[in-house]
Amino acid sequence: MHKNIMVLGIMGLFIGTSILPVLGNDIDFINNSNNINLIQDVKKNNFDILTFYPTADTYVSQRSPDSNHGFDSMHEVATWDGAGSSDNWERDSFYRFNLSSIPSGVLISSAILYIYYFDYDDTNPVGRELTCYRITSSWNEDTVTWNTRPSYNSTVTSSDTVPGTWSWMNWNVTRDVQDFIDVEETNYGWQIMDEGT
Repeated sequence: MHKNIMVLGIMGLFIGTSILPVLGNDIDFINNSNNINLIQDVKKNNFDILTFYPTADTYVSQRSPDSNHGFDSMHEVATWDGAGSSDNWERDSFYRFNLSSIPSGVLISSAILYIYYFDYDDTNPVGRELTCYRITSSWNEDTVTWNTRPSYNSTVTSSDTVPGTWSWMNWNVTRDVQDFIDVEETNYGWQIMDEGT
């Protein structure tokens, strides 16, 4: 039997808007005594960095399909392989950000979803890939359950590999955010999943 449970905590969405493309790695993070500082290498004439925190975040569990976890401060992403038995299940996390302050017509040069990975249960998940999908239907963090979870796009938005130490994981969501700003897609946020075997 194989179980992976990853625990995710503090999260943020950092968006670079520009007239010209942004080159290089412009955002670094420091976790200093549980205080998070954002270091910005900002070229004032070319782009601005916008920081967003979630307006809704939760996780759902297939193992408790009618339970809501909207009040939990930590989120789990998990898979359980019952080694051929019918006892297979997963847990997925959801995140949504209010981006209405970004005016239409803005070019999104970079949008990165950051989530801090800080614990796991049972099997060390280092090296496992966590995938990010754009959510395509409405959900409410206070009521959503596994049985009422929203739909999501069939194409992966981005993926990141679980690191060997507690640290930030990140997913490039630039295309999705541009589509939200251009009103080509509705902003329902993203779903993080562990789809490994």
